[in-house]
Amino acid sequence: MRKPLIVTVVGVCSLLMGASLAQAQAAFPTRSGNYAAFMARAMDPCTPGALTVIGAGVPTQGCYQANSTTDSALTMTTARVVVSRKTGKVILFGRGFPFGARVKVVLNLRITRKGLTTKNPTGSNKTITFQDMTVSCPTAPFQFLANSRGTISGRANLADCLGANGGLVTPATAGSPPVVNIEILSATLVNTDNGKVVARPGILR
Repeated sequence: MRKPLIVTVVGVCSLLMGASLAQAQAAFPTRSGNYAAFMARAMDPCTPGALTVIGAGVPTQGCYQANSTTDSALTMTTARVVVSRKTGKVILFGRGFPFGARVKVVLNLRITRKGLTTKNPTGSNKTITFQDMTVSCPTAPFQFLANSRGTISGRANLADCLGANGGLVTPATAGSPPVVNIEILSATLVNTDNGKVVARPGILR
């Protein structure tokens, strides 16, 4: 008769521990700068086959560089993506693009905001994390366009890129602690004409 009782108690304790863990919340940082990333050329992923690579300090298996699922149509010598903390603008600087090239910045975001009201259950002044979302900047039909010198210099409002959800990134009033935590899970530069990734954050050495 005791064994079922022990199992029940353990089950109840597990549920209580799970509820406690679900309510744990880390504090937001108090300061941050702009998000800024130089972009490296995007390549297709490698699934190693029979190819053997010979050399010290490198893996023995690899793939020849390929740009089938990634873009091979556009040239570029440099590109940099900035998301401004102060203005909320997504900014792209680039050089070495073909005249007339059309690109967009695609951001994968996870946004957490304070001070929200909820129902089911009902609550007020709650901190809510929203489902990850992917946004394109600027929004169609607008694009970042390379000029006759192959230079791209453009900006778009992150709130506009979020469309109906633009209120998520409204900043705190001046002098107040931050109310929104924006995680940039990924940032890619995409060729608008073929939908393929041109570049991702990275470095050249």
